[in-house]
Amino acid sequence: MIQRTQDEVTRDWPNDEKEATLSICCTTYNHEHYIKDALNSFLMQKTNFKFEILVRDDCSQDNTSNIIKKYVEAFPKIIKPIFESENQYSKGIKGLVLLFQKSNAPYLAICEGDDYWSDPDKLQQQVDFLEKHPDYVMTYTDVIAFNTDGTITDYPKGATKDLTAKQLQEATPINTLTTCFRNHFEQIPPEHFIAPYGDLFIWSYLGQYGKGKYISHILPSKYRVHKESIHSSQKRDVQLEMWLRTSMALYTYHTRLNNLELAKSFRSTIFTLLLQDITSMQLIKQTYKEIKKRLKRHLSR
Repeated sequence: MIQRTQDEVTRDWPNDEKEATLSICCTTYNHEHYIKDALNSFLMQKTNFKFEILVRDDCSQDNTSNIIKKYVEAFPKIIKPIFESENQYSKGIKGLVLLFQKSNAPYLAICEGDDYWSDPDKLQQQVDFLEKHPDYVMTYTDVIAFNTDGTITDYPKGATKDLTAKQLQEATPINTLTTCFRNHFEQIPPEHFIAPYGDLFIWSYLGQYGKGKYISHILPSKYRVHKESIHSSQKRDVQLEMWLRTSMALYTYHTRLNNLELAKSFRSTIFTLLLQDITSMQLIKQTYKEIKKRLKRHLSR
C-alpha cells in the first residue's frame, strides 16, 4: 500500500470544500495482481482541490474486492467503493457510465484497475488547464503500453495532438486512461449502451461541448496488455464486430441529433467494415433492433 496517509493526501485540499472537484472513475474485475498499482497511482496525486476515487468491482472472483476493502479502511474519506453481487458486464451493463452518474464533480478522470498513472501532478495540471480554457472539454496525455515481456514499442496509441470539436465528434481514438474531462453526463445517450467501444462514443459525445487538449509534458500513463484485457485479448473477427456495433451506435446517435455530416461519416465506416466481412449484415440488423428498443425506452420516460 502507498506510504502516504489520508491526511497527507488531503493536506492541500480546501477545508470548506464539501463536494469533490474531480471523480476518478475506476472499473475493475479480477485485477488482484494489478489493482494496487492503480489505487496507489491515484493516491499519489498532489492537488489543491478535493478528489474522490469511485472504484467499482464487478463481482471479481479473485482477491480484488478484499484488496479494495483494505484501501477503503485506510482512506475512507477518499475511496468510495461499489461491490457488485453479480457480474454486470456479462449482462451488457457498462460500469463506467454508472460511475459517471454517481459523480457530482465537475470533472472526471478514467483509469481501469489494471492500468496506472505515472505523474503525481497529472490531475492538477489537467484541471488547471480546463479551468483556464472553457473552450476545451477534455485533456489527455501519452501512454506507454507494456506486458510481462516489457514495453510494447509498436502499440497503436491514441491522439498525441490537439483535437478540434469535430475531430472529437468523429470518435478519434484517445488514450482513455490518460483523460480528464468535464462532467456533462446528467443523461447518457441510449445509443451509448450498444457501443462496445464506449470510450469512442464518449469522445464523440463530448465533442459537442468543446475541443480536446493533448498535454505532452505530463508523464505517460501505463497501459497494461494482458490476456484478460477486453480489447487486446479479442480475436480479429470479434474486434471487427465491436467496431461495427460502435459505428452503428454513433451513426444512429448523430442521425437522431440531425448531425447529418457526422452520420454520413459513420455510415461510410459501416460500409467499409462490411466489405471486410459481408456476413456482418446480420449483426447490423440485430444491433439496429437493439438500438430501436433503447430509444423507445428512452423516449417513453
